[in-house]
Amino acid sequence: VYMQWIAGVKDARAPGGESFREIEGRCREGVGKLIAACDDGGAVVAVTHSALIRCYLAVSLDLPYAKAKALSQPNCCVNILDVTAGGRVEGVRLGDTRHLPPELVTVTPHRYWDESMA
Repeated sequence: VYMQWIAGVKDARAPGGESFREIEGRCREGVGKLIAACDDGGAVVAVTHSALIRCYLAVSLDLPYAKAKALSQPNCCVNILDVTAGGRVEGVRLGDTRHLPPELVTVTPHRYWDESMA
């Protein structure tokens, strides 16, 4: 199953688990709720594991699956997204670990959003 995930098979599922496609469906619903919560200029904080946050970023930023799964999401990283007045989500900072001392960064260091990710 792991090799299928690496190969980008969205329907691959560990026994008793969810596929990326199923998670994506839940994320689409969740993205809508989070965007609605931000309509008045408020902020939302969400804490989750890297697979779900990659899925959320793919849905929110309209990224292809291959780009989303390549996003560096170190443990305890910060992602900052802005929601425009029209409901469009824009990546401000992704996978940011600058708040952590180097010895606590568990995977690849800083990878910030740039237009090549779109």
